[in-house]
Amino acid sequence: MAVAKKRTLFSNIQNIEKVQKQREFMHTQTVVKQKGTLFSEPSSNAQQQRERAAELMFEKYKAPALFLAKNAVLTSFASGRATSLVVDCGGGSTTVAPVHDGYVLQKAVVSSPIGGEFLTDCLMKSLESKGIAYSFRRKEIHPGEFQTVDLDFPNTSENYKFYSQSAYSNIPTTSYELPDGQTIEIGADRFKIPDVLFNPSLAQVSIPGMESFAEIALSVRGLPQMVIKSINECDVDIRRELFSSILLTGGTASMQKLKERLEKDLLEMWFSKSE
Repeated sequence: MAVAKKRTLFSNIQNIEKVQKQREFMHTQTVVKQKGTLFSEPSSNAQQQRERAAELMFEKYKAPALFLAKNAVLTSFASGRATSLVVDCGGGSTTVAPVHDGYVLQKAVVSSPIGGEFLTDCLMKSLESKGIAYSFRRKEIHPGEFQTVDLDFPNTSENYKFYSQSAYSNIPTTSYELPDGQTIEIGADRFKIPDVLFNPSLAQVSIPGMESFAEIALSVRGLPQMVIKSINECDVDIRRELFSSILLTGGTASMQKLKERLEKDLLEMWFSKSE
């Protein structure tokens, strides 16, 4: 089955047919005609995808019943809550969805294209940039006089890169063994890459090869900003309950100390806003 790059029920509806054929072949499920089917879907799934899935299950596989459940609702129910704020850090994207009394509040769903796959690409480009050897030809500069003008603007820095890199300069390296047996040393990347989840602009600034991300970087929110925006889009009466019932899910959410970092940033943003 092809991996879905986009957050839809299935990026290619034909994959549903492949799943059903595999189920029938492996005899791991009761025949679809005798039992109902439940599909989990992203909170922002398109209506067209939902209709196509229903058409396929009812008309081709003769399913007696079909239920499309939102991922956020299933996550909330799995934790024993009917109301919560579900932060789904997946492979293809990150989604913040408020759930109230078992229903997703669609108007307050906030999504970002930054997920585990994006962070993996950032890490690969960063490692590749350090392993490529360049040869430079020495060129002679003809003697002469050159006039330069130093520009000095108050409260500005010469280059943001210098400051973003300085925070990671003293981080010790750690050895990692790859599946092929090769051992590599990773230092600042262990913290710099996950930081992109909280500050997307770091991708284009501090990671070589990610300059193309600049086109959408300004419109992409960091994880704490996504949470605050989603809560603010909800009714005032349920904001406190949502803020105290944040659930992290998804493979990317399993990174060490992500929960603590998100909690710290949210508290700082919330109190600075109230001052």
